[in-house]
Amino acid sequence: MLERSQVIDAYRLLLGREPESDAVIEQRQGMASLDELGAVLVASAEFRRRASLGTLPTTAQRWVCAEIRGGLRLWIDLMDLGVGAGALRDNWEQEETDFLLGTMNRGDHFVDIGANIGWFTVLGAQRVGPDGHVTAFEPRPDLFRRLRDSLAANDLLGRCALHNIALGREPAEMEIAASPDESNPGHSYLVSGAVDSGAVSLGKVPVRRLDDIGIERPVTLLKIDIEGAEAMALEGARGLLARDKPVILSEFFPQWLRRVSGVEPAAYLSLLRDIGYTVYELAQDGPGALITDLPQDSEKEGFFTNIVALPEGRQVAVRAPGDPDRAIQLPGPVTDGGQAAMWSGIDSLARRLGTLETQMTTRDAVSRLSDEVRQINVRQRERADQIEAEAGTLHAMLAGKLHKLEAELQQMIAMQASMASLESDIRRIARRKPPLKRLMHELKKPFTRAFWEREKAKLLGHASRNNADVPESTAAAPEIPVDWNAIRAARAGCPALAGVDRPVAMIVDDRLPEPDSDSGSLDAVNLVSSLVACGYHVVFGVASDRPQLPQYLDGLRKLGARALAEQDAPSVQGFIERHGSHVDLFVLSRVSAGGQFLELIRHNAPDAKIIFNTVDLHHVREARAARMANDDAALEHAERTRDREEFLVDQADLTFVVSTVENEILQAALPGCATAVLPLARKIRRPDTGFADRSGVGFIGGFEHAPNIDAMRYFLGEVWPLVHARDPSIPMGIVGASLPDEVLEGVPGDVRYLGSLPDIDDWFDGLRMSVAPLRIGAGAKGKVASSLTNGLPCVLSSVAAEGMDLENGRHVLIGDTPADLAEHIVTLNGDPDLWKTLSENGLEFAQNRLSVAHFASVVRASLIRMELPAD
Repeated sequence: MLERSQVIDAYRLLLGREPESDAVIEQRQGMASLDELGAVLVASAEFRRRASLGTLPTTAQRWVCAEIRGGLRLWIDLMDLGVGAGALRDNWEQEETDFLLGTMNRGDHFVDIGANIGWFTVLGAQRVGPDGHVTAFEPRPDLFRRLRDSLAANDLLGRCALHNIALGREPAEMEIAASPDESNPGHSYLVSGAVDSGAVSLGKVPVRRLDDIGIERPVTLLKIDIEGAEAMALEGARGLLARDKPVILSEFFPQWLRRVSGVEPAAYLSLLRDIGYTVYELAQDGPGALITDLPQDSEKEGFFTNIVALPEGRQVAVRAPGDPDRAIQLPGPVTDGGQAAMWSGIDSLARRLGTLETQMTTRDAVSRLSDEVRQINVRQRERADQIEAEAGTLHAMLAGKLHKLEAELQQMIAMQASMASLESDIRRIARRKPPLKRLMHELKKPFTRAFWEREKAKLLGHASRNNADVPESTAAAPEIPVDWNAIRAARAGCPALAGVDRPVAMIVDDRLPEPDSDSGSLDAVNLVSSLVACGYHVVFGVASDRPQLPQYLDGLRKLGARALAEQDAPSVQGFIERHGSHVDLFVLSRVSAGGQFLELIRHNAPDAKIIFNTVDLHHVREARAARMANDDAALEHAERTRDREEFLVDQADLTFVVSTVENEILQAALPGCATAVLPLARKIRRPDTGFADRSGVGFIGGFEHAPNIDAMRYFLGEVWPLVHARDPSIPMGIVGASLPDEVLEGVPGDVRYLGSLPDIDDWFDGLRMSVAPLRIGAGAKGKVASSLTNGLPCVLSSVAAEGMDLENGRHVLIGDTPADLAEHIVTLNGDPDLWKTLSENGLEFAQNRLSVAHFASVVRASLIRMELPAD
């Protein structure tokens, strides 16, 4: 439990204020750690506002995927008072942004040198459209990951080529450095000699010539801002610049040009002119004054500006922010070819005029040519007006045709409305709303809301996780009169639902229930059985490429459910799109499996109820594994998982969690969210064999699950040698699919891997104890529940016991070091009295908390809580 002072200090540091009240302080004190409290505060909207206003301490760092202009998303560091704060305020390098977006067209190839976190790359990738392309360079690995993640968040990676390198004169490796005291943590620069005092080295990065990258597509626009390395980069790009003559937007920072590139500012301008460019200052509305000499004040400390380099004889027109391309305003068939040719001709004549004006020696000749160009321009603009008039005509014709089609459609609707009453009923039922829900809305309800509330309160009061099993007859959902003939007719087009005259529930998971392979499958079996017992027709969809083996398909059929098949739809997505309106309840299991379909369901079946079945909170498990491995990238992935899981919890009608700890985590993150603790459930078996007829230690778990592999590596590598050294006679058996061979290499003593067992009852009856030495993971653990429900004592870690309210020494033995676990195993193996105590107490606990009847009662209570039928 946190101290009161810790909570207050966290609020002062991160939000700059005191907590709202003593009640808030007490609620926050119940959080597991100071890290957890900090994570909640940093994720708040108030913290983000402080970041955008630049009022946060510079020592902190926090990355979020924030929404920027136009609905785009960008990963930003909230502690970054440069590009991060600018992106949140939508005013980062406004003139450069307006120029680039105003110059860029659909289909262009934009090169971003010095992409940083991707402000210009993301905006450019959206601007060039699906036919365009963006090539971006960012040497810092951490910023490069954010750049890639930002493009992925906007589904723009397909039109981009990303390079995690620096650009220079020649291939090399150079050191990159940054100043830790800056308010812009993304600012860094290349170092050719010793790192400056006050700066820190970020390591060496590869340097390549742009001409060696192999860019084949012509480049139309190039932006370069690399902290003084611009001269080096363009020296290595002479070939590309000579070939494509792109427009160049460059930062011009004399102090850093000398420091990094080792050239004078005037030499950089000369380099651009030597390649064939004319250089201008960047003004608010585009290229400004021509630069013939160094800008005024350029020798002052800290002076910098931005310059635009145009190929000689080329002018650019910059659109105002938000202005569309002229061609986009006309229909494609009208503008294809003609509009482009028109403006191409105007540009060509303008260049001809410029050349002639410098070459002709008489004013009359220049005047005659000017008149000729003006006349041609008039004719071309008349043609443009004609094209626009034709476009207006086409629009009018299309509007007339559309009006006619709408009138015909209204006639068809009127005809359909006069069809026989049965057809009318079927059409009404077949609309987007689930049939049961629609009928419930249309028929008079003989039950008042007060009735429902009384029934729910009666049932939920008995279904508390702290009470004994709820009898099947505790409450009955009221019967609604339903026209099942009409419903069956509406469902006839879907093989999975043909002839079904019950409410429909669809479960989506990453696999069929495989009860001989993993614990989660046993929970899936219980969920299917409970829904079937409540009167539902259950359809099971698999959201992965995992093979659906015949024995598991048969097992599902025996439960009274049906697996989604090819004749129903080619995929889960296809089924939801075609037949989702016939489903009354969706159960989405796991964030990465069923959780990916929530938005699709809300679109195609807006009135269906959704339960998000966490199985376990994946982000808790992933974060523990990342911290154990000290893996920053994995920790960032866990944060993204947390964001998605919390979104699903917020959007679903109800969320199932398997432990009280996970329920507390969600309630702390999303106060008041609709959750239900759905306990693990197993068949209760009082053991037939006693202490003397048993021997050995057992572990059960599916090894496609990373926490189980880690647990076995840890146990066999650090705990088992201690056990074997004290009592070599103790054997061990391991059950579960897919254990890697290398885990057993070099393990001492009698350790046997048994693979998957179709029936584990006999195996449990021969063991003296089970072990669950988990170091990572989340949720209640099925292997622990299976042990307790079989009256088998369990030696486990605190992670394995988390959220199950087990008492050390009464129900189980808990240890978190190799020495503690080994001591518990050796002691329990030789103490029949302790074994009997743990066996009986564990079985009593299981009867009260882990029975299948209790599980079913919670499912039934949840259905009634959502105002769904529940027989």
